[in-house]
Amino acid sequence: MSQNADQSTENIDLDKQVKSMIQDFLHLFYTDESYQAYEIVKKFKNDSILSQHQLVKDFLYQCREALMLQEEIQAVGEFLKELETVQKDSESKKHLWLKYSDLPHEKIYYRQDEGTKFHTNYIETLVQAPILDVVSVLADVEQYRTWVSVITHSKLLSEASSLRKLTCLRADLPKPMSKRQLVVQASGHFLYDQQALVVSISSVNPEAKKWLKDYHLQKSLFKETRSLVNMKVPKSFVYIKAISPTKTQVKMLLSGDPRLDFVPQTLINWTVKSVVMTFISSMKQKAEGKRKGSKKITEVSVDQSKVQFMKDIEEKIQRMKIEGPKL
Repeated sequence: MSQNADQSTENIDLDKQVKSMIQDFLHLFYTDESYQAYEIVKKFKNDSILSQHQLVKDFLYQCREALMLQEEIQAVGEFLKELETVQKDSESKKHLWLKYSDLPHEKIYYRQDEGTKFHTNYIETLVQAPILDVVSVLADVEQYRTWVSVITHSKLLSEASSLRKLTCLRADLPKPMSKRQLVVQASGHFLYDQQALVVSISSVNPEAKKWLKDYHLQKSLFKETRSLVNMKVPKSFVYIKAISPTKTQVKMLLSGDPRLDFVPQTLINWTVKSVVMTFISSMKQKAEGKRKGSKKITEVSVDQSKVQFMKDIEEKIQRMKIEGPKL
């Protein structure tokens, strides 16, 4: 009898431990501490006792947040490896990349991915501004239509956390082509050891089941017409690294299917020059002029609804312990 009672107590204690760990995971997930949250996932998978618990099995294979994070962490890891190979590929004799700019602090490459309809741009630039200012510009999606000439519509549809957002963008293409629409989900992951933030971007499947409870999609949003076509983005990434307190490096790997049977070179040239180059130039100008002499970014944020976002991101950036002369 005593042995049964002890076993029952152990089971109850284990249940409490698992439930507590799941709550810790969800807190970390929704406060954008991705890699800390992932440590709990790894603990569940690698612990011989925890991995056999039914609550853990349900969590790992049914919890939307757990499924989403595991996919994201894997994709970010693959992206970081690909970054290492971009320069090697660009220097190889295979000429995998068409180079539009190949300066020390500004690189713009283009390629069509072999065997697919996806076109990829690699972008690298140095911004003379703190990482917080760069993140604030890139995260403010609703303002894109005011400084990216081809974007006619930019709207934040929903957000689950400061770095988990659902957005809709529409852009004009040269006539007679139809407008293009992008409905994408974005998630940010801080890499404190690299003093960097990686943002993962992918187009939305309205039929997907792994949705966060905070994301509410109207399927009518995806209805296509003769004048509006939905683009597809498999996985794109933005890598934002603090070089010093006043300098930030930005690297982007942007892939997409423009939904055209044939993509002429003239359209590729137009996209790179009128969209990519203009975006980079405008982004740098906005980030570098963000503070205008103010020491705190929250002091110059016009939209007060963004103040909490900036405070959340600033707190994480402070943990990077960026060394060098400050503003």
